[in-house]
Amino acid sequence: MTGELVFLQLDLSDLKSVKRAADEFNRKEKKLDVLMCNAGIMATSEGLYTAQEYTLQFGTNVLGHQALIHYLLPVLLSSSARVLLLSSAGHAAAPRGGVDYRSVVRDPKDPNDPKNPVKGRYEVAKWAEYGQAKWGDIALARYLHAKYGPGSGRTGQELLCFSMHPGMVATNLAGHLSVTGFITKHLPFLYPVFTRYPDVGAGNQLWLASMPTAQAKKLAGEYIVPFQRIGRPRPDVLEEANVVRLWDWCEEQVKKYA
Repeated sequence: MTGELVFLQLDLSDLKSVKRAADEFNRKEKKLDVLMCNAGIMATSEGLYTAQEYTLQFGTNVLGHQALIHYLLPVLLSSSARVLLLSSAGHAAAPRGGVDYRSVVRDPKDPNDPKNPVKGRYEVAKWAEYGQAKWGDIALARYLHAKYGPGSGRTGQELLCFSMHPGMVATNLAGHLSVTGFITKHLPFLYPVFTRYPDVGAGNQLWLASMPTAQAKKLAGEYIVPFQRIGRPRPDVLEEANVVRLWDWCEEQVKKYA
């Protein structure tokens, strides 16, 4: 069996780029079997924002992915697709309730503005930002499962949606951290000690994407951890009100730039 790789330009940190990419896909294709929402960034410095002025981590990891799903939803449903959202054990660092929505939109008067930095908040803020971004990815999968998955009461096509933690993987995800740069330059032999190689780290995603449908239906909506095990995410991401609030908030933002 042969296939073809086709490049589709997409910048998740720009909602207009997400829409252009989705529009192009919808023009060219009528079927989409698996959507892996895999792109992400971690622990970026404060003062970095998306094209539409959302904080870079949340705007890319959550809002960008939600927008892509939003625009592709008709073809995903007609294809009875699988949607995989990459999360992390780091979601435990999210604020209470999952997301502080005031913190993810740039306020010109915000003291976190790079032109007026506040010393002492740097490390805490960026890790909390990463935590709520990864919490948001689990919440997106939970929302889609509740609304479109098996047991949702929906007639017709279903979506099979999952979130997952890949484990510690030796990619450039941590490239924003000074310690990572030091290890890469001076101690590269330490990587295999603490991390997995990317081909191993992709195991959960490939497993969920390719397993028989009957088995996938039994796991739909779950948070999968290394390897091939059901994990237990933070309790507040299992609360329907929190999940619906996140989806609705993202929908409101996407409509502004549709």
